[in-house]
Amino acid sequence: MDSSAQPDRLSSLPDVVLIMIISCLPFKDCVKTSTLSKRWKSLYRETRAVAFKESDFVSPSLYGDSRLYARIAFLRYAYKWIASSNDQPIHSFEISMSSPEVYLEKINSLVTFAVRKKVKKLVLDFSHPTWRSFRDVKDLPRMLGFEVPESVYGLNTLESLKLWACKKFEPWRFVNQGIFKNLSLGYMRLPNLESFLRAASKLESFSINRCWDVMKIAGNMRELVIEDCSLFSVQCSFYMPRVEIFKYSGDAFYLQFLNIDRNNVKEVHLDFGVYDEYNQLMGTTFPPGLICQLLNVLPPTRTLVVCQYLLQVFQSFECPFVFPPVKTQHLILKTRLYPKEFNGIRFLLNNCPDLETLTFDMLPPSSIVIDLLDPDFDPQTYWVQNITDNNWRKTLKAVVVRNFIGGPNELNMVKYFILSQCEGEIVLENVELYVSYGLEESQKTVAYAGVEMLQRISKHVQVLVHNS
Repeated sequence: MDSSAQPDRLSSLPDVVLIMIISCLPFKDCVKTSTLSKRWKSLYRETRAVAFKESDFVSPSLYGDSRLYARIAFLRYAYKWIASSNDQPIHSFEISMSSPEVYLEKINSLVTFAVRKKVKKLVLDFSHPTWRSFRDVKDLPRMLGFEVPESVYGLNTLESLKLWACKKFEPWRFVNQGIFKNLSLGYMRLPNLESFLRAASKLESFSINRCWDVMKIAGNMRELVIEDCSLFSVQCSFYMPRVEIFKYSGDAFYLQFLNIDRNNVKEVHLDFGVYDEYNQLMGTTFPPGLICQLLNVLPPTRTLVVCQYLLQVFQSFECPFVFPPVKTQHLILKTRLYPKEFNGIRFLLNNCPDLETLTFDMLPPSSIVIDLLDPDFDPQTYWVQNITDNNWRKTLKAVVVRNFIGGPNELNMVKYFILSQCEGEIVLENVELYVSYGLEESQKTVAYAGVEMLQRISKHVQVLVHNS
């Protein structure tokens, strides 16, 4: 049958349904729908989600006058859009633009439009795409040129707020602190958040990214994310009785957890960077005792995500490490499977007696060449030693390798788990290998040859392969 004769089910939908659909699209894609037909030409203007992103208009490769003209064109488009906007409601509004100090009047007008629409979600992101750390802006206050307008503090419909790279942020000025459900703050000084977070009784998710002078975090949030922040001292306290998901990445600090329902925690993510690379770049080390204290005070969690840093720290301990068994059912290891990580991997496996799923999230090769091999260490035979001395053999059901390339350490590791099931009760059911995206043909050949080898030696375990 001629496909052109098929009814167009999408076009048969009423406008109100189409508006709901395009409102779920990224704003840039939403605008593109205007080229579909005459009916769609102005339909996109009814979207409930508006986002003006400089990155959609200004290429990173532009410099000088070319970049200046592109930024002006971006603001003109935003102005033209809101000028022709109808009286339809808008639920979400975003403006993302670096170096806003030259255009503060125009940006404030766009924010005023969002406030007038009584949006529920507001994103004001003025960070620069070249920034990588709070150190890029902490001592350069001129880099933070946008001050949160009074009208935003008075917006009593706001449920979700993202503020990045703003100056003089004063959260206690919000007239309705109890309505917040999601809050994300980035590239700002945050010395006193405790009173605001306690008042935000409905806050579900709170994230702080590349902020500094963070002292104490207290509140009823379900999810807390801290990424590359400078804590006020070597100890930061968390008072979060309802927290279920805790994600931390950055420098190693002693994190003190107060009044947490230890039976309620579902996920803990710990990322302290790469141990040897960080020490080589910064010339510093963190005392192992600090890591011991942190891991001993962590609440039990169903899912534990561990970085390469910790795997290497375990290897570096000169004294026995006191660490109680954890109730983790899903262990995710961000690793390159360097030999210096092997003892850390084995240590964690033997301390997870309830483990059901083990995931290796393979990291890309390091740009820093580090001598990782000890003279008496043989990575080829490490995993065949004491193969039956495993606490996880009675519980582990699935092993997952993401970004699989079929390297020798990957193959030896997976063989270790498959062969461990050859004696006694067989519990392991699946090994899932997700081949890394973007491999050249010769690399794909190596990866799939490794898959076939694992499938041949597997008698009772199903080895599945997926394209990432």
